[in-house]
Amino acid sequence: MKNRCGAFNLKLWGLAALAVLATGCQTEPVYTSKEDSPDTQLTALRIHVEGAPDSSGRTVQVPVFRERPILVTVDREPFLTEGNVTKAEVVDEPGGFSLRIEFERQGRWLLEKYTGQYRGRRLAIFASFGSERWIGAPLIQAVISDGKFTFTPDASREEALRIARGLNNYAKKMEHDPRF
Repeated sequence: MKNRCGAFNLKLWGLAALAVLATGCQTEPVYTSKEDSPDTQLTALRIHVEGAPDSSGRTVQVPVFRERPILVTVDREPFLTEGNVTKAEVVDEPGGFSLRIEFERQGRWLLEKYTGQYRGRRLAIFASFGSERWIGAPLIQAVISDGKFTFTPDASREEALRIARGLNNYAKKMEHDPRF
């Protein structure tokens, strides 16, 4: 009786190599676009939770705020992105303005989970909207269960409007239904 395990393993390795080549060539989608067309402007958003410094590479220190930067140690992987956003808007508040971001169903669940689990820590917010920078690090003071996250960004009103417009364009492009 002949054993054909060797031939099977070669075929399996060949299929695995093809899968790696096929997925390895994909690139990240482009989030920023021509700045002269407001309808095509896109914004990338990454929300990270503050973590304890460690040597495993799971966390990284990031500078937040431009005028007086503070270093915040955050988990390298974001728990929310622009893919979770259904709506963004700039809202007027006494003494200035804030950026309000609404999330879809999974985003609401994640926001509720992380704000409940990590109360007393910061959420570090990164945005790419023509320029790239960390735009905020608000302290988690309460559980956010309604899926609406409001914070004061380290940005001018024009930049905040640009961020909101890019997030709304991305949500429209992804066809998020705000009811879910």
